[in-house]
Amino acid sequence: DPFAMEMTSDPYSGVTLQRSVVEQVTEGDDDPRFATFVIESGWSRSQRYWGPELFNDVAEQINNSQEPIVGYMGHIRPEDDPYLFPEIQLQWLGAKAVTAGDRAKLLVKAYVLPNTKGRDYLKRRLVKTVSWRGKISAEKFQKGIKVKQFVIESIDLARPRTAGMSARLVGGLTSEME
Repeated sequence: DPFAMEMTSDPYSGVTLQRSVVEQVTEGDDDPRFATFVIESGWSRSQRYWGPELFNDVAEQINNSQEPIVGYMGHIRPEDDPYLFPEIQLQWLGAKAVTAGDRAKLLVKAYVLPNTKGRDYLKRRLVKTVSWRGKISAEKFQKGIKVKQFVIESIDLARPRTAGMSARLVGGLTSEME
């Protein structure tokens, strides 16, 4: 079977990973660890409204990206973007959008690279949230702006209590089939 399925009774589970990709990214790692996060639609702290209609598209971008979508320790500052290449902490391997009425949740699953601060912090439960970064097009909406289109660049580890939207770790670090 080329797909590895996450087995659990949680209705928000079921992010399917391609076995070939999992084998490729975990090669040489004696104890591969994965993290699943749930990102929820709604208003962010920066007064951006992320509607549920965006979430299927973001899941598709993650699942079908030709280049890896990775995660860093916090975001790269816009002015540093052309120059910096921080150490990669996570590689995002799969996503699934779950929509219920006017709300959506995006489940995203990452391989947490070995010997990184990210793995250490996640294991110790010091970091429990992520924040996505990318290019948006938006329009004025209610008390801020509504994101109409979002092209994802990275989903980065967020400092404790700073994530702009609800994007929390579910469970802890797991081996692939847990």
